[in-house]
Amino acid sequence: MIVPVNYALDGTAIVFRSEVGTKLDAAERGHAVAFEIDDHDPAARTGWSVVATGVAERVDDPGDVERLDARPVESWALTEASDTIWVRLRPDTITGRRVAPPS
Repeated sequence: MIVPVNYALDGTAIVFRSEVGTKLDAAERGHAVAFEIDDHDPAARTGWSVVATGVAERVDDPGDVERLDARPVESWALTEASDTIWVRLRPDTITGRRVAPPS
């Protein structure tokens, strides 16, 4: 399953908010997850893609939650940040590639 998230970096970890549901279920069950971010420059006909994989976890430590709550990460789909739970991905692997037109 692929779902969009708004995210932030927390040291070497990727963090995002989630409501109860699929993303949080995966984190609480210790399932492997993949996180992908892409960007492109249409004028230059270039782009890049990075994929981080690892096991996601629910952030329960009150100090971590308070620190993360200060981050400007808001979900477009959620109405109240207080109804969300932080999820953290500490990547085991990170791969990427740059795409450019032939020279």
